[in-house]
Amino acid sequence: MPGLSGARGPGLPGVRRTRWTRPTRPTRRWGGRRVLAALLAAALVAVLVVAGARAVRWASGGGTLPAQVLPADARAYLAVDLDPPAGQKLQVLRLLRSLPDGPGGDREDLRRAAYDLLARGGGLDGVDWERDVDPWLGDRVGVALRPPVAGGSGGPARAAAPVRPVAALAVRDEDAARAALGRLAGRGGGPGWVLLDGYALLAPDQAQAEDAARAAQDRPLADDPGFASDVDALGGRGVATAWAATAALAAPALAAALDASGASGGTAAGRALVTGADLAAAALGPRTAAVLRVDDGRPRLVARTSGGWARPAGAAPPGLAGLPVGTAAALAVHGLGGALTAGWDRLVEEDPLVAGVLGGAPGQRTAVEDRLALELPAGLVPLAGEDLALALRPGGADGAALRVRHPDPEGAGRALERLLALAGRAGALPERATTDGRLVVATTPSARGALEVSGSTGPGAAAGPALGEEPRVAEALPRLEQAVAAAYVDLDGLAPPGGWAPGSAPARLAGAFAAAGATLAVPAPGVLELDLRLLPR
Repeated sequence: MPGLSGARGPGLPGVRRTRWTRPTRPTRRWGGRRVLAALLAAALVAVLVVAGARAVRWASGGGTLPAQVLPADARAYLAVDLDPPAGQKLQVLRLLRSLPDGPGGDREDLRRAAYDLLARGGGLDGVDWERDVDPWLGDRVGVALRPPVAGGSGGPARAAAPVRPVAALAVRDEDAARAALGRLAGRGGGPGWVLLDGYALLAPDQAQAEDAARAAQDRPLADDPGFASDVDALGGRGVATAWAATAALAAPALAAALDASGASGGTAAGRALVTGADLAAAALGPRTAAVLRVDDGRPRLVARTSGGWARPAGAAPPGLAGLPVGTAAALAVHGLGGALTAGWDRLVEEDPLVAGVLGGAPGQRTAVEDRLALELPAGLVPLAGEDLALALRPGGADGAALRVRHPDPEGAGRALERLLALAGRAGALPERATTDGRLVVATTPSARGALEVSGSTGPGAAAGPALGEEPRVAEALPRLEQAVAAAYVDLDGLAPPGGWAPGSAPARLAGAFAAAGATLAVPAPGVLELDLRLLPR
């Protein structure tokens, strides 16, 4: 196959297209998916664990990216990049060194620890880290999910699979990679593989690996305008990048769910799955992208999706900032009731059968509505409210409270009682107050009183010191004023009275991070953006 030259994606460095090489002996298909999954897992964990040891030798962040050797027909993509732009490298190194158990020892010790961790989980039988992976694995790993192909060189098994996975592992020693992959193939359980432009492309069988290489040489994912614009909108790449053509994934995901459940689209279970797929597609829009980076020593995940999202009319920031000072965890949403009504109407319009299953059809009640004793969606709108806030007091000792602002607080109370009864938790929120168009319910009198006082002069406004005045909250939620929803967690405040059990996962997390904050915003018509930040100690 002749090589191509000068191929590049928008905003990405050019890469010379070279002839790809295949194994000298065909691989057998049995066990390919299992070994492919094990090798990819080993690669992902290993490059992450070794990040701290390699950071001091990181170069400029250039070179070929996984998206430049994976095909443009990919429906989903995930890449881990331990050679990101220079600013990211220093931030990652600083963060890793700050973690209680972060990398910092000898390079070989770190690699061995990664292999031992994976080996304990199973799936690496016959794969020796030092012999089969360590000599050739580079600093970048990517995986893509391609659409199925009926018939052809993959046979019936290929046609039946909802997606075709292909992995791209950066190679720093092609001879070592060729020898190691050849050994795995000779055992009859290895994946198909091809070497292309400094990467090993791995797929469940050899036909799929070669097909992926041909497709990538013809048009790589990096050349897809939608992919490039979505990644650029996130501010460029970081340590990890994810992307999905969510609308294109809906159909195969639904087919797989129906097949796994044994249901058909005409049954009640099938209709529920179809409805769920419709809801997910409407919420996520045609494409979704996310990037994980480290900004000023803080891990940050940013995700964007496009669809029918619109900022609520007359939107104000969610009431989280006005909650009582000392709140350990909080969630606040603005305009949820309106969003519920609009989303339900849109879904019923696109799929009228939903109204017959869940509710919303004029002049008739469904079994779901009868059980809830509520008309849907109208009966739930007061509980969703114009502004909703949930607060957890420190250590859980002072309880939890929910505040809803809506013109019909009594309706909000009825909806909450029905939902709690159906969940077998009737009486779980015994403290209740209804004043000034607001419903406040709580587990304890002190929690109710704290939330009842806050917001007395306006949506989310506290009479005394407010949560938003704490520097840590402002640091975790710098974009709160533009948000329609926000969440905040103080890891010290969440600790039980006796503290976290030594060595437990919460204890390790709290030892590394002080707080976390997340916001949901609609920065442009139709765009929903998540911004999640962790504050290290």
